[in-house]
Amino acid sequence: MEGGYKDPNPVLQLYKASMIRAKKLGYGIKLYGCDYTLKYLKGHYDNSFNVEKEEFVLTDDLKIYIHQREDLNCATIDGDLILKSKLPFDEYRDKDVIFEYPETRANALNAKRAMYIGYIYLLNIFKKYPIGDTIKEYVHDGALACNVGIIKFNNQKTKDLCISNYLAFRKYFLEIIEPKEKLVTSKYIPSIVICQYLFGCIVMNHNINVGYTKSKAQYDHYYGVWKFDKHVQKKAKDIIQFENTKKCLI
Repeated sequence: MEGGYKDPNPVLQLYKASMIRAKKLGYGIKLYGCDYTLKYLKGHYDNSFNVEKEEFVLTDDLKIYIHQREDLNCATIDGDLILKSKLPFDEYRDKDVIFEYPETRANALNAKRAMYIGYIYLLNIFKKYPIGDTIKEYVHDGALACNVGIIKFNNQKTKDLCISNYLAFRKYFLEIIEPKEKLVTSKYIPSIVICQYLFGCIVMNHNINVGYTKSKAQYDHYYGVWKFDKHVQKKAKDIIQFENTKKCLI
């Protein structure tokens, strides 16, 4: 955590508020974190796994790592996501996989959104490489990316397909693309293609039955620099203070 932010404490405060709200809605929490994160958030999770010695290069490496270790009962939820209602996991039992929401040409995969999200910029770079020769599901002109702010697999075959392709694409990127393009240290996030866009390609290629939480549940997702907005920080502080006050009164 410390390596990802100059000052991790405001982010961890948001994560603390997220965990408090999730616990209030009845969810059990297993936290994967470094020494600092586990210590900072102690008392707000049920179980933990220390990843201090693991190396995560891409944004979504940790999520994939968790799903590699856990069974189908596991759901990964971004720590900057504050729930207002339960997520539709029971309602989506028949779905092969559940993601947060679909990113399409209407809301993300277009030039207008390129400066904010970066899909078009990154996809144009990736077009220079014959990725499809290695990752058969990958196409350069796909119309869907699956936002992975939330991931819940219900089908082991789908899970294995997504994870194996992610690992293969990650390897290809780090060995072939990154040495030339230096995208990991750029302002863009290559993981949105290597994970979210790839998963969209897989969903379309295999006609996978997907559920999206955003269409059913109520929550706020403070991604990116939004985490540091003073109003967002106040909301996190209010949730934490209310929880502490409630405990004191009890």
